[in-house]
Amino acid sequence: MEKNQKMFNVVNNFLDNDILHKIKTISLSEFFPWYIINIKPYQLTHNVVINLEGKIEVTSDFFYPIIQPIIKKLKAERVFLSQLHMLPKTKEHELLVHKFPLKENSKEEKLILFLNSSNGHIKRLEQKYEAIENRAFLMKKREPFQIYTSTNDLPMFFIEIDYLPQVI
Repeated sequence: MEKNQKMFNVVNNFLDNDILHKIKTISLSEFFPWYIINIKPYQLTHNVVINLEGKIEVTSDFFYPIIQPIIKKLKAERVFLSQLHMLPKTKEHELLVHKFPLKENSKEEKLILFLNSSNGHIKRLEQKYEAIENRAFLMKKREPFQIYTSTNDLPMFFIEIDYLPQVI
């Protein structure tokens, strides 16, 4: 792949089923702490790793049971952001506003990993990709994409990680 070429890969069955089951058991339980961050569309998030003015902090006790196995699979050298998201169903598919960083480190990448199947989706260019359990999207951090809510009875759960891959 050329140095400046855009990257967007779809990987089905990204995690081992046992690891996925452990992550889902924790994050989809009724006791998992979700925080409202948006009303339109309604969005709940749980921050695990955040970047505050250049200082990266682990802000959740769920780093090791949820995020660590994914980082290991990604072979990430450094994680800049890690969040779990829950988008309840909406009457019509609604666009989740995604903010792209102003400064780009061309080496940084992003993972979106769906924890469950719903009729929500990711749209990139003119291609639509359904939200399917254990489907991962790997892309450059600034790769344009849009996430749309589900309209069936299921909320959409996914993990977002911004990271720097290891140099091999």
